[in-house]
Amino acid sequence: MIVQLKGTKSYLITYELESYDETYPAIAEYLRSCPNWARVGAHTWFVRTRTTAGYLRDELKKLLKNEEDQVMVVQTTDAEWATYAVSKEVTDWMKDNV
Repeated sequence: MIVQLKGTKSYLITYELESYDETYPAIAEYLRSCPNWARVGAHTWFVRTRTTAGYLRDELKKLLKNEEDQVMVVQTTDAEWATYAVSKEVTDWMKDNV
């Protein structure tokens, strides 16, 4: 069981990149720098942090290189959820953090 830090919230982050050059690894590195994270798919992550959705968006926006690149951050704290064919590692993270 993961002990949650007081005042933290969970966020679902998804993004679409026009090109993958140095942007893709930079985004992954930034998200892995969060103290608590899970990677759901190639462009979909969960993070648990004290920051806001707007702050996360703005930090990720700094890494984007093309006007066509997109990022979405949604707070998921205490959200109802269901999965299919998602790894046990991710669903265990979701049980502890969403």
